[in-house]
Amino acid sequence: MQKPSPKGNEGTSQASALFGRAAALSLFLLLAAAASCRNSPDYELLLVGSWERSASEKGYSFRGSLELRPDGTFSFTFEGTAPGHSDSHGKWSLSGRDITFLDNSCVDPGTYRFLLKRDKLSFLPLREDCGLRKNALTGDWEKKTDEK
Repeated sequence: MQKPSPKGNEGTSQASALFGRAAALSLFLLLAAAASCRNSPDYELLLVGSWERSASEKGYSFRGSLELRPDGTFSFTFEGTAPGHSDSHGKWSLSGRDITFLDNSCVDPGTYRFLLKRDKLSFLPLREDCGLRKNALTGDWEKKTDEK
């Protein structure tokens, strides 16, 4: 004769099954997050190259060219009549979505948040005490056509 199962164990079995599903779901989410980190864009590869920017304000205008090199150096060249812009050369480095410039025009480094959308690059100053560099870099840049 078969013994009836004790009714007190049904809740324990359901709790165990629920716990097992929650653990499996947590493991899946953890693995998915790890995989997405590996697939995040390599911003350095996307930023390296030649970028151009033109601006006009208060009757002045300028055209700037920014060359970001894979060795961590950069050059900014300037043409135009806008005050507060000059050529500069130095080093750049990345930390997530922030880029830091250290150059011959300024004493301290300047850090900017960058936004990259296709062939457009924008810089927003986060920590910048150098007006020359801030005037030169802040704004929207376009990838040079010969490198698109």
